[in-house]
Parts: sequence; C-alpha cells; structure tokens
Amino acid sequence: MISVKNKNDLAVQLNDAGDKLVVVDFYADWCSPCKMVTPKFVELSKKYPDVVMAKANLDEAEDLGQEYNIQTMPTFILFKRHEVVATYVGADMDRLRKMIDQAKRTLP
Repeated sequence: MISVKNKNDLAVQLNDAGDKLVVVDFYADWCSPCKMVTPKFVELSKKYPDVVMAKANLDEAEDLGQEYNIQTMPTFILFKRHEVVATYVGADMDRLRKMIDQAKRTLP
C-alpha cells in the first residue's frame, strides 16, 4: 500500500505505475466511513497484486483534494496512464471491486 503525500507525489506514483491501474483512496483520519473501509481496501490490495493501491490523507494532502474536487470521503479515483478512468464516492467495497474489475477488462 502506497501513501501519497501531495500532488507531486501522486504524479511520481502514477509515473512509476506505468501501464498498471492505480486506485487511490482519498480519506481523512476523522472520517468514520473511511475508517470502516480501510481494512477492506487493504484486502482488495491483496486480491489485486497487479493494481497499485494507494491512500491519500486529505488533511495532509489538501492540494489533491482541490485538484480532484473531492467533496465527500471516502472517494476512490482509478487512474490509468495519468488519466482518471473512474471515480467512486462511498464505502461500498463490492462496488469498488466491480469498478476495478471493469477497468481491468476494458482498459488496454
């Protein structure tokens, strides 16, 4: 699991990921739903070893919250080659899993 500290750090992580799908969990320590999904997000990272899973604490990485206009947490953004390919706001990990599966099937 990668921790993303700011906009520049995310750019480095996306570059390092190359053609891999990247899923970033935008959260805050005070957010109750965020706390509930963290163990499930860790489980997903084990299920998808070919997907880069990252977390960005918006209390520390405020520039990312502004960059991606994040209003509610948790917000999950899926990236491929530096491009946003999907966004999900909420705590339904089954829905996030389906989004990851779909992105893996449909993206080259």
